[in-house]
Amino acid sequence: MGIRVHEGAAITGVEANGAVTETGRIPAEITMWTAGFTVHPIAAATTLAVSDTGQIVVDGTMRSISHPTLMIPSRRRRIAPASRVESTAITQ
Repeated sequence: MGIRVHEGAAITGVEANGAVTETGRIPAEITMWTAGFTVHPIAAATTLAVSDTGQIVVDGTMRSISHPTLMIPSRRRRIAPASRVESTAITQ
């Protein structure tokens, strides 16, 4: 089984026997489709704690570890290891 990488291919569809791009078909028995990550401008321009890749660091409940009142959508966050997450007491 050979593996070929098609970087920068604009995928327009995935079928049972391959992928369809803007320029044609890529036949395949198995298709693995991945995407890159870019830092959202809001994350880059704030004081939110971010990882070395620019993802917002969250705890196990998806709250920002630096701003726990903010919930972060899944593609823009990285879950912090347990050793980096501090517990926060909330009182009313």
